[in-house]
Amino acid sequence: GYRVLTANGGVAALEAFAACPVDAVVLDYEMPGMNGGQVAREMMRIKPLVPKMLFSASTDISSDETRAFQGYCSKPTSLFTLASQVGAMTSLAMSIRGSGSPAAA
Repeated sequence: GYRVLTANGGVAALEAFAACPVDAVVLDYEMPGMNGGQVAREMMRIKPLVPKMLFSASTDISSDETRAFQGYCSKPTSLFTLASQVGAMTSLAMSIRGSGSPAAA
C-alpha cells in the first residue's frame, strides 16, 4: 500500500511536499490557488528528483505546462490503471535514487 498525503490546493500541496518525504506526486491540473503545472514546476525546484504525474480531465493543457510531469493519466480512469501508474512512478523514484527503499528526505 501507499501512504497518501492530500492537500486542498497548490500552496498546501507545496507545503506538504517540502515537509514530507515522498516517492512520487499525483497532481490534478485544476486546483485552488495554482494550477498543477505551476505546482509541479515549484516542486521540481524544491525536490527535482521526485517524479510527478498529471491526473486530470482537462484537455486544454499546453505542452509548456506538461514539461514538469513525468507521467499522465486522464480522468476518468479505473482504480487499477491509476494504481499501476502510481506504481510505475514510485519505481521510477527508486531507480533515480538508486535504492529499493522509500524516500528518506
